[in-house]
Amino acid sequence: MTDFGPGHSTTLEVDDVTGAIMTVDYSHHEIHEGSHFFYSGYETLASGGTADIVFTVPAATYAHFLMSIAGTDATTVDVYEGCSSVSGGTAGTAYNNNRNNSGTTTLTILRNPTITAGTAIDGYKFGQTGLGVNPGSGGGASREDEMILKLSTTYMWRIVSGAADNAISWRASWYEKS
Repeated sequence: MTDFGPGHSTTLEVDDVTGAIMTVDYSHHEIHEGSHFFYSGYETLASGGTADIVFTVPAATYAHFLMSIAGTDATTVDVYEGCSSVSGGTAGTAYNNNRNNSGTTTLTILRNPTITAGTAIDGYKFGQTGLGVNPGSGGGASREDEMILKLSTTYMWRIVSGAADNAISWRASWYEKS
């Protein structure tokens, strides 16, 4: 037995069949705690069309963040930190990954606001435009490591289509700690 401190189990659970110690990783634990959220969507872009997804982090929340984006054709994604002059746009709705928990995110999400891009900190390019008889091919990109977003900072994921009728989709997931 291990003493994990007040309010914590003093025994580890073991699977009855295999004898394996049953654990979950920390991010999964945050789902159970009700502090893990997701935001996803899709749209079709024209050649040169853009979709901006903007997250603003409040002063007292550490957001441990992952993002994935896919497109059916050539797509470029640039990630900007420290964006400013944000106005307009459509509010995005984040959902709690623990559907039994009513907790809500403290991040503000906007789609396609008027915005001044900050400093480019990450980027991805995938897919290709059609080549003669060979139609375009899509692809996707995602961060393998979580990014802990800076407090009191606005971030933008700018998705740019390299071809007509490019169906793009995105999914952000994060957990929050004060």
